[in-house]
Amino acid sequence: MRELVVLGTASQVPTRSRNHNGYFLRWDDEGILFDPGDGTQRQMIHAGVSASEVTRICITHVHGDHCYGLPGVLSRLALDRVAHPVRLHYPASGEDIIWPLVAVASPGIDLRLYPHDEAGAIAPGVEVRPLLHRIETYGYRLTAPSQSFAFVMDTAPCAGAEELADGVDLLVAESTFSDDDGNLAAQFRHLTAGQAGTLAAAAGVGTLALIHRC
Repeated sequence: MRELVVLGTASQVPTRSRNHNGYFLRWDDEGILFDPGDGTQRQMIHAGVSASEVTRICITHVHGDHCYGLPGVLSRLALDRVAHPVRLHYPASGEDIIWPLVAVASPGIDLRLYPHDEAGAIAPGVEVRPLLHRIETYGYRLTAPSQSFAFVMDTAPCAGAEELADGVDLLVAESTFSDDDGNLAAQFRHLTAGQAGTLAAAAGVGTLALIHRC
């Protein structure tokens, strides 16, 4: 089964109707949680995503709206006595943020940490590419014989985003600003909705999901 469950689409500040980031991908026998922002544990309950489904957590960068929900999710995994290993992927330069977040979570799960600091494969069928943001940021791409998926979060237009998006069936891409706010997007190194659309069209993407909206 392959399915994307969107848990939150807000950017730096949540809204009354949209939570911080959080995206859960059911991908065959994997359950991959991307960028768990504040409140992700609660959003999982609302969406019917069981903690026991999580096998891998992928963090693009360590700005709070992309990782501050990590302790709650890990604590829920411990509470539910999840026995299988959970693999956590994140930029190596973010260890000073990731380690404290892991430390305050409840112990008791088989959590395995995999920091990365360059482009390439990080697991079978999973690759990363560097993006262009204000801190070190990586996007993720999953490739299977019949389908592909890319997750491009918090970046200005760059080669890494193009490589990740190339020909994928589903591209999940940030679109923090409207095209009218292109100057702000450039200043803070984000994509506008139009830039995300241009990226998808040039890459021959099957479906584009725009997320991380102000």
